[in-house]
Amino acid sequence: MASDWSIPLKKPIKPNQDFSSLSKKQSDVMKVKTIPLSASNFSPQKNTSTKKNQKVIRKVPKLPDLKQLQSSFATSKPIKHSKRQRLKMSVEKSLRSGIPLTGIRTRQSARNYLEQRRLQNQQSRVYSTRPLKKKLIDKAALNFHFFTPEDMDKGQFNEVDKVLYSFKKRMFLSYLNSLLKSYEDLSLKKPLLKGAIESEKHLLTGKILFDKEGNIVKINILKSSLNDDVHSLFENTLIGIKALPNPPKMLLRDKEDFTIYYQLSINGR
Repeated sequence: MASDWSIPLKKPIKPNQDFSSLSKKQSDVMKVKTIPLSASNFSPQKNTSTKKNQKVIRKVPKLPDLKQLQSSFATSKPIKHSKRQRLKMSVEKSLRSGIPLTGIRTRQSARNYLEQRRLQNQQSRVYSTRPLKKKLIDKAALNFHFFTPEDMDKGQFNEVDKVLYSFKKRMFLSYLNSLLKSYEDLSLKKPLLKGAIESEKHLLTGKILFDKEGNIVKINILKSSLNDDVHSLFENTLIGIKALPNPPKMLLRDKEDFTIYYQLSINGR
């Protein structure tokens, strides 16, 4: 039997048979297509789709040894502050924590407090015919503080304090006038402010940076109040000071500015 893939012919093929006598169909079947062979046909194809499997090596910085750290700390020099700078940082830290200016034990703060009380009692008599402002003066304590030149003995301090007397008076009066004006304006807009002044205790502290001509450069509130009306009163008061013209040269020395601390204590004296 013939295989399934064999093609039966009408006539068997004889050896040395001439294919020219075959029919067209038979000659087509017997033809064999030859394919030229070359070495290029058997060369393996390059696989360009494969990815390069390379390990990524990350450079980790070396940590310094303990000896290197100890030596670096040993060679670094600590920041040196002057006596006045250390005192200023200590005072500002105390004021931020809520300590009144009367609790700062320095000669300058004690002298400032005595002069502030004397001036405030004097102004209370001046406003005796104006009950609204007089009540505020009696309820509030207006304290201030600034730093005098360092390295002074008691005799030099007394001489400097006499020179600064007129400046302290101008500073206190500008502070008091600004407070009275702010209270008069806000009492109309914020009617609850009067009740807070009469019955509540408050302690607010701020500092003002002045330039060498006495103009305000910057205002910072170091300690505020939970009562928004009282906070607005103190903030408007500091803004209303505006300037302290002709500051004493001894406050400036070789600097271009000076700082004054203001504190408002209500029902706390």
